[in-house]
Amino acid sequence: MSLRDIWTLPSAAFNRTGVGSQTRGFWDQVVHDFVASQEHKNPKIQLVLRNIRNTAEDKNNLQVTVIGNQNLQGAYDLVIYLTEDGVISPQVDGRLERQGLDPNILDYVHNHMLRTSVGPASGNPFLEDGLGQGERLAVDFDVLPGDRQPEWVADQMTFVVFVIERSTGLVVQSETVPFTKD
Repeated sequence: MSLRDIWTLPSAAFNRTGVGSQTRGFWDQVVHDFVASQEHKNPKIQLVLRNIRNTAEDKNNLQVTVIGNQNLQGAYDLVIYLTEDGVISPQVDGRLERQGLDPNILDYVHNHMLRTSVGPASGNPFLEDGLGQGERLAVDFDVLPGDRQPEWVADQMTFVVFVIERSTGLVVQSETVPFTKD
């Protein structure tokens, strides 16, 4: 089973308690295997982002360039999410409840809140036949005012961009750029 089979939208599993039928040991092994593989020391690609913000028209042009650090085979998708920090909203804290306290935190600060995706949430088809070492591929995405809700705070938003291997769903590189800055 690949990680992509578990979730199709961004998720996280922390080694505190089990998630669904997964146990703590599952995630320990995934992290251990990744560190042992040393793959993180030799990334397959370099991801370069440039955000051109047009404040007069309240729109963005996100320029994404992928550079092959080694020869890539297969198909890859480009996933782009817009997240927001500093969202104040209620949160339930089970630790407080277990201590006999009110578990409701009314003014909890949520960070990295997924607001929307640019294109399909599962990713934009990007590379169909791999990428050679040293090759570059660039693509632009326009983000218009209608792509976000008026209550979202632009100065607290970030583009989160990552390239996934389509057959496995594994992330091969990721990068962020603020929504309101070049």
